Amino acid sequence: AMVVGDEAAATRARAGIADAGGLVDLHVSPLDTLPFPPNGFDVIVVHNMDNLLASIDGSQRASVVGQWRRALCTGGRIVVIEGGTRSGLGALLRPGPKVDADYERNGGTIATLEAAGFRPVRLLGDREGYRFIEGLKSIGD
Repeated sequence: AMVVGDEAAATRARAGIADAGGLVDLHVSPLDTLPFPPNGFDVIVVHNMDNLLASIDGSQRASVVGQWRRALCTGGRIVVIEGGTRSGLGALLRPGPKVDADYERNGGTIATLEAAGFRPVRLLGDREGYRFIEGLKSIGD
């Protein structure tokens, strides 16, 4: 399943899905009211390359991340993929996305997931312009 916030994003997603020959259940929905029942997914992958989490205010961010947590089964994992450190020639030719200094100073995505109750949260890797962060919906939540 895939959720996008507006019809423009859905149009881009449909084109990508068709090009890849994928089978995806695409939903257009506000990100703070996901159209899924509680505990329905084992894994959620969040594409955060456009700095979505940093761009929304704190209360809406908490609501969005709370929806991700609600949709995960106990023991489920969330993986957030966001812009990371670029190196080599790629760093010179294609700078990474603009970073929100306040968001990063306050702990960034790791702190956001921890505040929502994910435990443990860890940086899996930061390589070639991508950063991968993982959180677990702990047993007993």
